[in-house]
Amino acid sequence: MTSFQNKNGTNGDAVKFSLESLNAANFDLYDLMQRGLLDTLYVLTGETAQCLREYRGLDTPSIDCVLERRFITPEVMSMLRDWIKGEVTDEGFTYEFNGVPVRCKFIENKYDYFSYADSRYYNGESFRIPNKFDEYWKEKDKIK
Repeated sequence: MTSFQNKNGTNGDAVKFSLESLNAANFDLYDLMQRGLLDTLYVLTGETAQCLREYRGLDTPSIDCVLERRFITPEVMSMLRDWIKGEVTDEGFTYEFNGVPVRCKFIENKYDYFSYADSRYYNGESFRIPNKFDEYWKEKDKIK
């Protein structure tokens, strides 16, 4: 079991997620994206993408992704609101799956590392991660 600092917590207690919990949360996000026909459009980001890039198991404090706003139709928003037991806004969505935070940010700008995303196979599925990962990693906090 891996231990992390909860980035959203205020008391500094460590939050522990097992590999199985993280994998389940990742597949829940994948399933949600498939329901909206978005599974080939969203891109895993942050530490989630870094784990897949390095061909290792997930050991992250959350599952994070981005999705271009142009793919967020009224039908997609309706599906997200129906299926997500969390917060869905015009900026993205957040929810927890078995305690693991799952976050998706809707982005306005186009970035080559998302437009031409790389693929990684993980637990029998193909996931998209930023291409030119080192460049993405340096600029990840500036993404809008």
